[in-house]
Amino acid sequence: IAALQKGGDSFPLTVASGKVLGKALRSCDKSSKPVYVSVGHKISLDKAVRLTHSCCLYRVPEPIRQPRTR
Repeated sequence: IAALQKGGDSFPLTVASGKVLGKALRSCDKSSKPVYVSVGHKISLDKAVRLTHSCCLYRVPEPIRQPRTR
């Protein structure tokens, strides 16, 4: 996690075989814990990381922070 210096920095999470499972993203400059991002349906890992970072005003992305309305 020390490799993440500023908001928007990310590094790949790999297994012993070298396969990339996702990325750890520092969502904002003030956050100390990373957000873990993985690929989705019809979206690449890099696009998922960019989309997640663009939704982060704070550590947790806004779609998750917003209260659910029923």
